[in-house]
Amino acid sequence: MLWVTSKRLVFLGGSRNTNIEHKKIIQTYIHSDSLRVDKATAKPDYFSMSAPQARYITALIGLCKEN
Repeated sequence: MLWVTSKRLVFLGGSRNTNIEHKKIIQTYIHSDSLRVDKATAKPDYFSMSAPQARYITALIGLCKEN
């Protein structure tokens, strides 16, 4: 499960969980089968999803970072 809140991106997975504050996200990259999130302090995270889903998540992150 992947959630985008007003403050962070939260992922709860079967083997790993992570949460990334929006202010620490440097860049996102949309691939055909995943979303890559580059962070200021660690290695990038990859989330499996379709390209349209990745575009939607990227747009939400962008809107949250503006506010």
